[in-house]
Amino acid sequence: MQSKKYLYRFYLFLAIIVMTFIVYNIYVQRINNKFPECIYVNSRSDAVIEMGLPVTGYIESDTENIIDFNNKVTIKAGEPGRYNIKLKLFDLIEINDLEINVVDESYVYPGGFQVGLYLKSNGVIVVNTETVTTANGNRINPCEERIYKGDYIISMNGKNITSKKEISEIMKNNNGEEITFSIIRNNQEMEVKVTPAFDSSGVYRIGLWIKDDAQGIGTISYIKDDGTFAALGHGITDNATGQIMNISKGALYKTRILSVVKGKNGEPGELQGVIEYKNENIIGTIEDNNSHGIFGQINRKLIDEYALENMEVGYGHSVKKEKAYIRLYTDKEYTDYEINIITLSNGSSKNICFEVTSDELIEKTNGIVQGMSGCPIIQNNKMIGVVTHVCIDDCKRGYGIYVEKMLAQ
Repeated sequence: MQSKKYLYRFYLFLAIIVMTFIVYNIYVQRINNKFPECIYVNSRSDAVIEMGLPVTGYIESDTENIIDFNNKVTIKAGEPGRYNIKLKLFDLIEINDLEINVVDESYVYPGGFQVGLYLKSNGVIVVNTETVTTANGNRINPCEERIYKGDYIISMNGKNITSKKEISEIMKNNNGEEITFSIIRNNQEMEVKVTPAFDSSGVYRIGLWIKDDAQGIGTISYIKDDGTFAALGHGITDNATGQIMNISKGALYKTRILSVVKGKNGEPGELQGVIEYKNENIIGTIEDNNSHGIFGQINRKLIDEYALENMEVGYGHSVKKEKAYIRLYTDKEYTDYEINIITLSNGSSKNICFEVTSDELIEKTNGIVQGMSGCPIIQNNKMIGVVTHVCIDDCKRGYGIYVEKMLAQ
């Protein structure tokens, strides 16, 4: 009986240790999430940061000065440069480092107008694999455990693959011989071998559903003096795989918005338009597609065509939970529609949560609709962010990313 009591105490003690470890890790992770990886500071003005967290910071080159993030912290302006700060929770436990990046004033031309998008994948995207019914009635999947949804096919038997048509041509000439595929999976290149199956119609098949491009309408976020642009505030994903497309190239096209489908709670609306994919309608090139948006070069004449104004960038530390504006180009002019910023976050995305308060925008769209991703967010005459998502359950609420995260790309 005594041994059972000791055993019970042991397991109780063990459970307390495990629970303490779990709670500790959750708490440390939450603290890490509240700190950005980098804080951008204008070299001509001081930055005031209010974290309200039991964290101390030590500049690597100046260990004598301690920064107390439990109180208001003022970072003095100075020469442009990067400064690494070691962070400690309760001045004991090391957490993620913080980088202070002092930069010169930055200006962009906020956009807010829509363009047509065309992206060509880097290789051919595998949407799915399927079984093939053979001539004798058996059902087999030639690609099973070899090629997976989301893989990129970049070559077959040593021949570079850039389109679905090229795969079809190779399969037409295949008589059942094993095929060596070069594929990219999770950013790693590898080779796999697949033997086609002779199907009931008398053709050799490998059972792949594939695609090689994507199209749509998006909003230009900003243009810089050098003609580079950013749009969307989030990456373009493949609908079938949910993964951000790995692209080889892309283009921007002129588009005309014909109508607006108003949003409803649970049903996001959309901007509906027409895109003519002709060479004479190309207004820019897409060079990168990543989690923070699409980036490339655009015709600088659009700055004058849309009467865009040069505006200073406002960095994340200066954004306030108060009134701001969404800029949207409609009816041949841009309009700033009032929003109220509700919450702020330092994560990699959804930094800004806001609610549309403009009666005019609610009348037009009933809130945030698909196609508005990329609209500039402006506060105190500075561009601070970009609209990225609508809240599905409440179409009058949306999310945005700090513009500094896009500029860092």
